[in-house]
Amino acid sequence: MHIVDGTVAPGLVYGSLVAGGALTLIGLRRVDSDSMPRVAMLTAAFFAASSIHIPVGVASLHLMLAALCGIVLGLQALPAIAVGLFMQAVLLGHGSLSTLGANLLVQGGGALCAAAIFALRPRLKPGWTVPLAFVAGLLGTSCSLGLWLASVFTGPEGMPESALVVTVAHVPLLLVEGALTASAVGFLLKVRPGLLGRHVVARAEEA
Repeated sequence: MHIVDGTVAPGLVYGSLVAGGALTLIGLRRVDSDSMPRVAMLTAAFFAASSIHIPVGVASLHLMLAALCGIVLGLQALPAIAVGLFMQAVLLGHGSLSTLGANLLVQGGGALCAAAIFALRPRLKPGWTVPLAFVAGLLGTSCSLGLWLASVFTGPEGMPESALVVTVAHVPLLLVEGALTASAVGFLLKVRPGLLGRHVVARAEEA
């Protein structure tokens, strides 16, 4: 789900570079020596997730794990995703440097959406943490897909005909992303609940 050259309006390209850069700086200010290993781990996971991709129309079908990045890192997910997108563009030819900002807003938006949904966990019983993670993964990825559709609609030719194909092709991926996010959160609850925040730690200890 990467935006490539020529599919979005030039104004959006430049504006997203500025907005994406500003958001990345905000996220970087929250990264410290304690969180650096966690950020590096999720950056690597985000990069590796899209190493295998299937071209579909003006986009590609691949795992993202942006929602998981958002759940674990919060705003720190923005620089993690920015680095991952840069490496994907340079090493894999996935997306482009000119659309780096637009892709950051698309996938970073999904990460923050997932983080916001998962932030509801203190209000739920411990047994609902994993189902909530599934919902966060599914809706976070759906948010990224919606932002991608909105972006390509601004292109010189309007919404490409293949956009419907891309959307339909991503429906199974939404479920897979939700399942992977839930599985990862369930695993972290057992081995490193501290990565998911103090509220989850407290509820895990009470369970």
